[in-house]
This record gives sequence, C-alpha cells and structure tokens, in this order.
Amino acid sequence: MSVMQSSSNNDHPGDPMIRRRLFAVAVLAIAAMSAKKVPTAPGQYKEWGPDIDSIEIVKTFKASDYSKVIVQPLDTSSTPKTEEQDMAERVAKVAASATEPFLAGVKKGFPDATIAKTATAPGTLIVRGKVTVLEPGSRAKRMWVGYGAGAARTAIDGEIVDAKSGEVLIRFTQERRSGIEKFGRGSSYEEIMNRNLTAIGEDAANIIKTF
Repeated sequence: MSVMQSSSNNDHPGDPMIRRRLFAVAVLAIAAMSAKKVPTAPGQYKEWGPDIDSIEIVKTFKASDYSKVIVQPLDTSSTPKTEEQDMAERVAKVAASATEPFLAGVKKGFPDATIAKTATAPGTLIVRGKVTVLEPGSRAKRMWVGYGAGAARTAIDGEIVDAKSGEVLIRFTQERRSGIEKFGRGSSYEEIMNRNLTAIGEDAANIIKTF
C-alpha cells in the first residue's frame, strides 16, 4: 500500500520532480523554435533572421571565405532634411559623420572593420548604404510622454558586396528607433540618432555572420 501511494505521489503534476521535467521539456521546445534555420537562399524576405526589416539575397555566400570587412562612407546626399529649423543643424552634423557610428556597430561583429572609399582585394566584403531617414524625434515627448513617443528614427538602404568581383550579394533595408535611456542618459538628439546608426551597423554585421 505504501509503495503504491509513493508511486502515485511521484506522478502527481504538483510533484517537484514532475514540474522540473515539464519545465525542461518547455525549455527544449522553445530552444528548438529559436533554432529555426534562417533562410539564406536567393530571394526576397521580410522580417528576416536577426531582426532585419527586409532583405534581398542576390547570391548566397560563406562568411568564412572572407577575412576583411570594409565600410564605405554612407551616402547622405539625398537624406530628407528636417522641416524644423532648430533641428536642421543637429541633423546635418550627424549626417556629416554618419559613417563613424555605423562603423562602430559593424565592429561589434567584426572588430577589424575599417572605413575605405574603395576596396578590390580578394576575401573582402564591402558594406555600403544610403541613409533614407534621419529624424531626431521630440525630446519633450520622450521625456514627458514616454512609451515610444518622440522616438528618433533612422533608416538605411544597404548592400553587402564582394570587393573583388563587385557583385552585390545582399540588399537590405533596416530602420531603428530610439528613445530616452534610463535616467535620461544619452538623451540628446545627436546621441540618439548616432545610437540608431550604430544599431543598424550592428544589424549589418549580424547579416554577414548569419551566412
């Protein structure tokens, strides 16, 4: 009788051992879903892989075949200007040096990445892009409204290119939004726009590392 009772207690859903087993199964199921293979075959995709808005894989490649990553200066010549005159100078300042924070993001994946106008060496990938959105948002809304109000927006149409052949391997479009940080750190217009550029640079590095 005592043996049967003991067996019944071990199988009860409230038993700590059973709960641990159920938890382990749930964790494995979540991990399996997370490990779902990201498509790398040629084609166009939305909401692709590591949080990329849209991507066109023109030609698949192996990141391991490349030993160097070059970032070309970002094109801001046609970036829409802000209509707020008091913000125009701030936006222009960030636009003029947009490549530096973008490079900082790429370096999180490829520490040896550098800026260069041209590159033709074999084993080199070029990351280049055009800034299509550079909006400072509203600091007042970020400070007093919160919940994403007044967020600064930055978007880039980018390409990843084989330096030797000049072939475009990847085209991607990515937008990032940022608001105020905890306790107001990094809440200036310039800092937040640069933060977005860095985030997109990191996104570009993550694209490469997926292949």
